[in-house]
Parts: sequence; C-alpha cells; structure tokens
Amino acid sequence: MDSQSWRSRFLELQTRFDEAVQEAAVATQRVEEKMATDDWPGADDWTVWRFARSQVELANAAWSEHARKAPTPRITS
Repeated sequence: MDSQSWRSRFLELQTRFDEAVQEAAVATQRVEEKMATDDWPGADDWTVWRFARSQVELANAAWSEHARKAPTPRITS
C-alpha cells in the first residue's frame, strides 16, 4: 500500500469514527434532556442514560484498539 492509499484509508476510518462519536453524543444529549423533563414513562432513567453514555465510551475504545492494531504505514516513493 502506498502512502496515498494509507492516507485515504485513515481519513475514511477517521470520518466514520467522528460520525459515530457525534451520533452517540447526540443520543446522550437527548437522554439527558428527557431525564431533565422526567418524561420517560416505563424506563429506568439511570439505565438508559448509562447505556447512551457507554456508546461514546465504546466508540473511543474501538478507535483506540484500531489505532493500536493498525500496522505502521511505510512511506514508499
């Protein structure tokens, strides 16, 4: 894989990761807003909030694991 291919793949993965983190952050905000209004019948608020919050943590962990396992690109001329 040449340097341009590595860069392209990295940018693609980074974009996917950024989108996933943004979606998780929006979901967490919605849960926090729902909890603030105390209008979530039939759900245990704390459990729902923890789940939404964990999505951000999972996205961060997945990215860290990917970065750790990814081979170091070799720049070829």
